Amino acid sequence: GNEMDAKTIENKLVSGDIKALCNIGVVQDSILYDECEDRCTERSCCFEDVEAYSCYGMEKEWCDEFESCKFVDFTFSTFSKGGSDSTWSSTPNSSVDGPAPN
Repeated sequence: GNEMDAKTIENKLVSGDIKALCNIGVVQDSILYDECEDRCTERSCCFEDVEAYSCYGMEKEWCDEFESCKFVDFTFSTFSKGGSDSTWSSTPNSSVDGPAPN
């Protein structure tokens, strides 16, 4: 028979069809949106906004294949190389602490 095994189908879908699935069309098509979002979720580590959980730095090319996930609000967080947590903890965000003085 010529039925394709699941891995072949998966590879075919992942590489070529992400741009066919995730494009400006998702705005009008909720089914397409859901399909795109599901596919993007498979590589969710690419889109983590916490550096410790993000695989974007290590898997940049693999993640970049899924750049079109931006159409369903999956965006890459690029972290500046340097002290990871120090920038967050050292200065409290004063604008949140209380009402701004007028």
